[in-house]
Amino acid sequence: MYCRCFILFLGISISGLGCFSLPKELSQGDINFRSQEEMNRSDVFDEIWESLDDRYPYFGHLDLDWEEIGNYYRPAAQRAAGNSIEFYHLLAGVLCELNDPHVSLIIPEENWSSGAEDTTTLRFKKLVLGQRWFVMEWPEGQEPLIPDHLEEGERNYPEIIGIEGYRFSPSLSHILLRGKAGSPVEFELQWADQSVSRHTALRPASSVVLAENSEVQQEDSLSNDDPSPSLLEEAISFKEKELGEYKVGHLKLSTFSMPIVDDVVYEQFEKRLDEFLDQARQADVLVIDLQGNPGGASSLLKIVASRFISEPIEIAKRVEVVESLWQRISVYHYETIEPQGAGFDLPVVVVVNSAVASAAEHLARILQVYTDALVMGTPTMGAESAVESVVAKDGSILRFGSIGYQTVRGSSFQDRGVIPDLLIKVDIEQIRSIGFEDHFVGYTERFKQQMIRAFETLNKDKAQ
Repeated sequence: MYCRCFILFLGISISGLGCFSLPKELSQGDINFRSQEEMNRSDVFDEIWESLDDRYPYFGHLDLDWEEIGNYYRPAAQRAAGNSIEFYHLLAGVLCELNDPHVSLIIPEENWSSGAEDTTTLRFKKLVLGQRWFVMEWPEGQEPLIPDHLEEGERNYPEIIGIEGYRFSPSLSHILLRGKAGSPVEFELQWADQSVSRHTALRPASSVVLAENSEVQQEDSLSNDDPSPSLLEEAISFKEKELGEYKVGHLKLSTFSMPIVDDVVYEQFEKRLDEFLDQARQADVLVIDLQGNPGGASSLLKIVASRFISEPIEIAKRVEVVESLWQRISVYHYETIEPQGAGFDLPVVVVVNSAVASAAEHLARILQVYTDALVMGTPTMGAESAVESVVAKDGSILRFGSIGYQTVRGSSFQDRGVIPDLLIKVDIEQIRSIGFEDHFVGYTERFKQQMIRAFETLNKDKAQ
């Protein structure tokens, strides 16, 4: 009996070699002779998925089952491993499920090559309002069909809510917009009445980018657009301005994301900050302009905050989550920001918008809670955590917020942002109705009037 079973097994194996053919997507070469690049990609999905499963702290905020998402997408990721474009589109699409601006993927340029295929990126003029993209202008000849039930003021600026069948996420959209030269990109567009339509546009046939394919970020009249000769000067600058009867010191903090090589950069930043604050004391009011600041090094936000607080502030950093049989326990490490110098006596207005994220949001919240500063603008992005980077086998870099980071007195602002004391609404309905240029003129004037109102409120409070 044992002998017959052994012979039967051999017979099946031998006949299989002669007549059994593998499906096209699982050819013998794919299975037995995969390149190292393909095998690396096969593992990348699990590396990315497991890194988030182990250390992503915000699954409790989301209405999704991460394990179910992994089981659903993993077979498709393995099948797509032989095609770089399909694989990275799918990987980006999985990450889009998290809908988190702190989640991004950096793909080495050489990884895009798939045989002799040339890849290009579809670009178009868009209005960016926080995490939402509204298309202002498509490449010539690639405009969508407008739903016929829409009124005149509802036909402009459709919002992108999906790309290539995946939900839209601005930090990952560049991956989905890239593909084989001349290939189609599928969009889901949402119109003013919330109706949804499908639109297909073609990636350019060459990598030449047209000048008109650009991006518009809503700004206000206090933005500092002067070119800067160095990263440090771009990160922190100062101007004196006048607004109504007020002499204004305008401190622009564009980013905390500078390449920190050693303590010298910190010292230079700190020196510039103190020089600018000394100049600002000659003004009537200080405006700290954080608009567009994506965050970065927490050490820089602490340097700024220390100049305005009058008492030590504790920062709670969630460093790990310990799982027991019954519960998950967050372990925190506490840091203290100590006051530096004599403080700052002038009224302070902090200007934010929906592009302010991470460390810049924490600075706005600290000044709002621990000082008399007034925050005005639109709610910030809502990305509170410190960012971790994970390098996968193919060289791709996953970046995500893995460490909750907040003041002891301040609640989490993940997903909702820092809420201003004085809200300045950007009205997409008005933009659709009268156009961006006319709206911007009115918005700028309204912003100035609200800024004066903030100055008056602060001076009144100080007098009392």
